[in-house]
Order: sequence, then C-alpha cells, then structure tokens
Amino acid sequence: MEQPYLHEASVVLSAPVQCWADRTGEVTGGGIAGVYVADERVAAAITHSIVGGVLEPLAADEPGGARASYRFVVRTPELGTDPALVLTLTRSADADGVTETLELASAATDELTVTLVVRVVPDATPMAAIRQGSPPRPAAPEGLGWAWRDADTTAVIEPGNATTSSDAEAITLTWPLTVAPRGRASASWRLVAHDEATPFGA
Repeated sequence: MEQPYLHEASVVLSAPVQCWADRTGEVTGGGIAGVYVADERVAAAITHSIVGGVLEPLAADEPGGARASYRFVVRTPELGTDPALVLTLTRSADADGVTETLELASAATDELTVTLVVRVVPDATPMAAIRQGSPPRPAAPEGLGWAWRDADTTAVIEPGNATTSSDAEAITLTWPLTVAPRGRASASWRLVAHDEATPFGA
C-alpha cells in the first residue's frame, strides 16, 4: 500500500511530539494526520467548528518548527457574507504535548456570542501501520484521558474553562465566547502525553 503523502500537510513538532494537519490546520484523521508521540499516533483527529455557523479557511502562517497559526472567517446567519468575525487558531508543540489557542477578533459594531467546539479523537496506531495504509486503531477515552499502548503511555486533555463531554469515540470541548464590539475573546486547551519508555520529553 502507498505511504501517506506529506507535501500538502502542515506540521508542528518538538521531539518526541509532532502534529500533522492539512493546510487549513484541521487534523482530519486521514493519511498522516494526527498527534504523535515518538512512533505512535495518540490522536487521529482534532476538528474545530462553530455552532450554527461555518468556518471558512482564510490563511495560514507556518514559520516551521513548533508553532503554526491558521485563520478562518466565521460565517453565521447574523453576519451573512460580512467577514466581520475572524478566528485565529494557534497550535504549538512541546516535549509534553500540543496546545491550541483559539482567538476571535470582531470588526462588528455589536456584541457577538459564538460557541466554539473542538473534537479530539483518541488513537493508538503505530506509525509503521499508518505508513502501510493499515486501518487505524482507535483508543476509547475514559473521561478526558486514555492509554495508547499500555498503562505507561497515557494522554489527557486539559480543557481550560471548556465544558467537556466524551463518548466511545471522541472528547468534545465547548466554549461560549462573547466578543465585545471590535473586541477579542479567546480560549485554549492542551493535550498532554506521557510515555515512560521515551528517553526524552513526553
């Protein structure tokens, strides 16, 4: 089977952690996409959405290394085609995991309330299996955490002030954010991974 293509991917990395996304910043669960610790994928997907609205990719800033940012226009029935609200997703990697900050910037003259949703899909697929095109090996979350290889390999979501829920497939984080006229509002969360067998980081 063919190995997944990398030329259209966006990556942040800080050994032993790396996060592969598409050019819009979405970690869609296909191909190489996911969060890895050393040679194992610990999250297959990280997706972002707006309740009652649509995120349209606008631009990406990928300086390389451990940080990247992605901008989206927020389309809602109230705003119509007016690009008055922009979401900036900033993702960074370090030796212990991945952090995301989501900032809304409004050019509107009225206060706006928007509900952001982030969905994280735990995984336990070795990189060798992904390179071979083998099916993924999902990891069932227990609350906000999961193990991907054994009891010594654990990951947990630190949700910040998000409301959280989980099912057999994913962990969901939700924030209602109120943005003042021509103001900004932000939320952040973190995936922390720990592997006793990794000689550095994590």
